[in-house]
Amino acid sequence: MVNNFILDEDRDASARSLCDQHANKIPMEIVQSAEVVQKMLNAETPLPKAHLHPLERWIALCLGNYIEVLLWGEAIMREYQHRFGKRHSHADRLDGLMCNVPNFDTPRWFTWFLREHKGKNSERESYASWFDQYGYYVSSDGDGEKEYVWEQPIRNEGACTHFPQIMNKRNYPGCRTPENAVAAYRAYYIMKFGGTVNGIKGKAPMGELPRYFYRSPPDWLVATGVAIQYTPKPRAPRKKRNPTIKEGEEPKVVKRKRTSDFF
Repeated sequence: MVNNFILDEDRDASARSLCDQHANKIPMEIVQSAEVVQKMLNAETPLPKAHLHPLERWIALCLGNYIEVLLWGEAIMREYQHRFGKRHSHADRLDGLMCNVPNFDTPRWFTWFLREHKGKNSERESYASWFDQYGYYVSSDGDGEKEYVWEQPIRNEGACTHFPQIMNKRNYPGCRTPENAVAAYRAYYIMKFGGTVNGIKGKAPMGELPRYFYRSPPDWLVATGVAIQYTPKPRAPRKKRNPTIKEGEEPKVVKRKRTSDFF
């Protein structure tokens, strides 16, 4: 499933918490989702016949979401380079998406929104309900009022709406937490690898253990007792000291004999 696991409020800390499998996969999914949104907002191309994936739909809400998800992608790519010592294969495409930002305040956007708002997803949860959960900003006046994206001319500004919690309710019950994506995704991550959350044990659909190469797994995951494959970074070999040399003395240069000197 296409997803972006929000495991910490800080992007870099969240990237460090990802296992190797997700550190490699999620940047690719973020880039592909943003490219779908760019194509959808291009008036010269027809609207996609199928409804967008929840992550793509969230990116398409406003400019703030578009920029935010790319920043998360950059953070994960930095973590990927730290672990594997090479640049992610989708890094250039992400840079291109940053340089070519689409316009979210167009008639094309409203055409997409009105069509998308009427659909239903695989869980029979109306799209209208989904937009009510993730399609608003919290008012900056401090009164807690909701400012919905489609009611305010702020889609091309830098604000970001609540992160969507993309998880199946039946397979991962009790994980969704209103307006708290970090708590929801940590619970989801634990259950995804066979851990127990609120007395319910996950099914661990992944075929292999979560792997951490040159990065310590997060404490909140280790505390659950989930089986983890961890490869610590090897220490650099220590330089051997010459015990015959005392402090302040210069090492003696030993002149080796030539082969001819033995004959």
